[in-house]
Amino acid sequence: MFLALLKRDIVFNKLSSAILCSFVMLAATLVAAAFCIIAEMSGASTVFYAEADPPHYFQMVTGDIDQQAIDAFSNANELVDEQQTLELLGIDNSHIYYADDLDPYADSIMEMSFVTQSTSFDYLLDEQNAVASVQPGQVLAPLYTIDAFGLAAGDQLTIRDGDFILILTVAGFLRDSQMNPSLVSSKRFLVCTEDYNLLKANTGEVEYMVEFKLLDQSRTGEFALEYLESGLPSGVAITLPMISLMNALSGGLSAVVLIFASLLLIAIALLCLRFTILASLEEEYREVGVMKAIGIAPRQISRLYKTKYYALGAASCLVGYGLSFAFASFFTASVRLYMGNAQVSWATFLLPAIGVLLVFLVIVAFCAVVFRRLRKVSAVEAIRGIDQRGRLRQGFLPLHHSRSIHPSLLLGIRDVLIRLPSYLTPIIVVLLSCFLIIVPLNTLNTIRSPQFVTYAGIGDCDALITLRYSADIDRRFQDALAVLADDPDVSVFAERVTANYQVLNPEGAYENLGIQNGDFSIFPLPYIAGRAPQSAQEIALSFLTADGYAKSVGDPIEIRVDADLVTLTVSGIYQDITNNGRSAQAMLPYQPEDVLWYTILLKFSEGVDQDAKLASFSDRFAPVKVNDVTSFTSQAMTSTINQFESVTRVVLIIAIAINALITGLFLKMLLAKDHRQIVIMKGLGLPNSSIRLQYLTSLVVCLIVSLGLGIVAANTLGESLVGLLLRNLGAARIEFVVDLVGGFILCPLLLSLAVLLTAVFSLGSIKRYENHGVFE
Repeated sequence: MFLALLKRDIVFNKLSSAILCSFVMLAATLVAAAFCIIAEMSGASTVFYAEADPPHYFQMVTGDIDQQAIDAFSNANELVDEQQTLELLGIDNSHIYYADDLDPYADSIMEMSFVTQSTSFDYLLDEQNAVASVQPGQVLAPLYTIDAFGLAAGDQLTIRDGDFILILTVAGFLRDSQMNPSLVSSKRFLVCTEDYNLLKANTGEVEYMVEFKLLDQSRTGEFALEYLESGLPSGVAITLPMISLMNALSGGLSAVVLIFASLLLIAIALLCLRFTILASLEEEYREVGVMKAIGIAPRQISRLYKTKYYALGAASCLVGYGLSFAFASFFTASVRLYMGNAQVSWATFLLPAIGVLLVFLVIVAFCAVVFRRLRKVSAVEAIRGIDQRGRLRQGFLPLHHSRSIHPSLLLGIRDVLIRLPSYLTPIIVVLLSCFLIIVPLNTLNTIRSPQFVTYAGIGDCDALITLRYSADIDRRFQDALAVLADDPDVSVFAERVTANYQVLNPEGAYENLGIQNGDFSIFPLPYIAGRAPQSAQEIALSFLTADGYAKSVGDPIEIRVDADLVTLTVSGIYQDITNNGRSAQAMLPYQPEDVLWYTILLKFSEGVDQDAKLASFSDRFAPVKVNDVTSFTSQAMTSTINQFESVTRVVLIIAIAINALITGLFLKMLLAKDHRQIVIMKGLGLPNSSIRLQYLTSLVVCLIVSLGLGIVAANTLGESLVGLLLRNLGAARIEFVVDLVGGFILCPLLLSLAVLLTAVFSLGSIKRYENHGVFE
């Protein structure tokens, strides 16, 4: 009998059961997909690093090196397992032509280097994660060039410097454990030894990667100190944790956003689950009363309903578990592209299963709470169709006080105010949906905006010119400054010189830090705390540098300058997502051999053709990188922008679908509860259109409240949440550049249309309401 009643109930309430299954399946799919993404990212990175075998510590060094001294240091150091020195032939972007483009991408912020395959470790991998090899006349390009330049296998890559021309065929693309992410401004192309020697003899500047594999990776900090104290050439120091962090943040940023979005959508789905149960109970209120009247115990009635929802929930969770792998696959496409496929393991299936189990346990807990109300149902009142909680307070906003508002409008407003708890579910769902759509949209708009350059430690300027190491770099820098000083099209410019200094860290050891020197009153940065340095006794630290050194404004910090130890005072803390988020600004003397790069920030006069001017600077100061700030940020954040675009589109579609479903479900429950009241109004002569207008007014009031709260929350709380997300990149306090059209008009309009169109369709059932049994 019990199973027969259960089967009859499911068959009789096909629509409610289907809606319930849809919501539970969505919740299970999202949670399992989030766990699936985590498992795939972890598995893919494990396989990727095992094949690529990246170094634990390396130095990017320019100028001449003494390999014999490096070998002697490595042989004498008990921490070193293996050492190798790789050459990178840096070729200026103005000399590289991609595919059929007649002009080079001279304004690219990336430093393009040509290398040969490593023989010991730090291997460049092909698209099958095998150690890559290349034939003469061929080149393997970094994956970044697919998005940035539209490069495809079979295209030709031309290197042209004066009379020298070398044409290479793109044989495929490579995965680089160190330089995969777009946030890393260096990229490696793989060529054979013969082609490399030909290039080296005719163009480019050689840079070295002095790499070490250690016996104990946990002692990397100790080894870094020993390397610096050895007097060996040093430049930019990189460690394996830095490499792992950049790969994880770049490849997994969309996964993190999706996980956050999943949590909100799961909350919405659980609200919908509760709503589905309540709607079913409203429809079956009389049946519950009859069962009580014939002597069925409340516990047995509760068990009947619980079994139904447990069965539906379990089936939906299993379907959601299966769908989660396809859903997660869509969002891990970039992970597979840049790291390859994860090795299938127990975690691949167990972690999503744990997520699904959590959803089912939440369903069980929800059902236990919701079905407590069955114990309070009176058999007589249930059979009569009376719900005490649905009675309205009399005298609130009486109709005779209103002469200017249509009675149906007033009744709609009055209903929301009196039965606010009943309307909380659609209000919360629309609020969360609005928040969920606008936060990724505003984040995307912020990343795309010219102001985002300030998060890269660069002031609000029009363009920047960067000169990397070359034999005559100081002379070329001074020449560029002289030209800009005499150029009437340039209204103001400022020079920055980034050099290596040794800074005392909290462990009492000195480590290299690139410190930018110049006049920071020109093109100032927005500071999280404090201000820019104003004298040679002050220094400003990036957020991650200050965090790593445990420094705040006013604290002293010890730095080695020209072999002397000086103590500077921290004047301010700013945000910087470049150079692994670790940088500083000061006014210190520097030695030419310690200079990492020169930068010139500039702003043009009114009416100047900036593109033409930048092109002329690129030709005149070559080899040099000349970028407008918009292209600088878009190139550095290419993969991040693409990921946010995908997430925003998917979230928008899901949010609209959920709002349409919850609106239909809410009105179904509300009309079932108000059946007696609706029939009375029709009996009094109210037309169907007036009754529909009353309910539409209630929904419009809910929309206004929820959308308003959602927009405010997205632009306040959303900023803080994105700041937490980007904290490890070096941007802890994000200020949204709001998309007024998308965030304040388009998205709320789409949500409103989904709600109102569903409401109009659902309220059509009012015309079928009759008075049979209502007055009996």
